[in-house]
Amino acid sequence: EWRGDLNPWAPGCYTSQIRIKQKHRQLENQLFATERMAVHARLLGLTEYPGLEFDDAQYDLLTSQFHDILPGSSIQPVEEASIRLLDHGLEIVSRVRRRLFFALASSCPAPPEEAIPIIAYNSIPVELAGVWECEFQPAAQNWNPTFTDYEVYQDGVLVPSQVEHEASNLNLDWRKKLAIRAVLPASSLSRFVCLPVNHPKRPRASLKAENGRLVVAGDSMQVVINTETGFVDELVSDGMSMVKPGAFAPVVVAGDEDPWGSTKRSYK
Repeated sequence: EWRGDLNPWAPGCYTSQIRIKQKHRQLENQLFATERMAVHARLLGLTEYPGLEFDDAQYDLLTSQFHDILPGSSIQPVEEASIRLLDHGLEIVSRVRRRLFFALASSCPAPPEEAIPIIAYNSIPVELAGVWECEFQPAAQNWNPTFTDYEVYQDGVLVPSQVEHEASNLNLDWRKKLAIRAVLPASSLSRFVCLPVNHPKRPRASLKAENGRLVVAGDSMQVVINTETGFVDELVSDGMSMVKPGAFAPVVVAGDEDPWGSTKRSYK
C-alpha cells in the first residue's frame, strides 16, 4: 500500500490536440445514445438494428484510442488523419440517428397548421429536467416591422421558453432559436407545440448598468458583472457566494513543441 502522491508525467497530454479529444468524446457519447435509440426502435418493430453501421463507427472510435492519437502526442499528419477518421464515425452515427429519429417520430400527431412542432428524444432511462434549444425555419419570411415570438406547450401545458439569437445574422424575422425549460420523460419522445405570437416590434434589452455594475437576479441566483473589467464580481446561488471579485478572467498558457509536457509537473 502506498500513501501519497504518484509522480505525474506528461500533463500536456491532457490538453494536446484538443480537437481529437473533443471528437472522440462526441463520437463515444453519440454512439451510445444512438445505440439505445436503435434498440428502442427495434423493439417497437419500426426498423432493423443497424449493427454493421455501428461496427464501422466503433472501429473508428477504437482506432482513435491508439496511445499516440488520443493523447495528442503525434505529428501533424496523424492529427489530420485522426480527425478525418473520427468525422467518418460521426457521420455514420449521424445518418443512423436521423433515420431512427424519424422512425420513432412517425407516431407523433400533426400539430395545428400555424404551429411549429419540436420533437425531442431522451435516450436514457431516467427523466431529464433542463433547458433545451432548437432552431427552426418558419414557412414564411416576416418582412413587416413586427416580431414573432412563440408560446410553447408540452402535452397541452404551457412551459417556460424564450427566443434567443439564432445562428443566422440576417436582418429579417425568419430564422428562430427557442430555449425551452421542460422535463423529458425517460426513454421516450417529447412533443412540443410552438404557437406564434406577434409583437409590434422586436423586444430590446431592458437591463442597464448602474454604478459600474450589471446585476442579473433570479429566484435563487444573482450575478454581478463589472462593466469596467467585464469580469464577474459576484455570483450568489441559493444564498451562497460562489466566487471572489474578478472571477472568470481568461488564463493564457504559453505552449511549446513538446505535446507531452515532459519537463512540467502541471500547468498553473
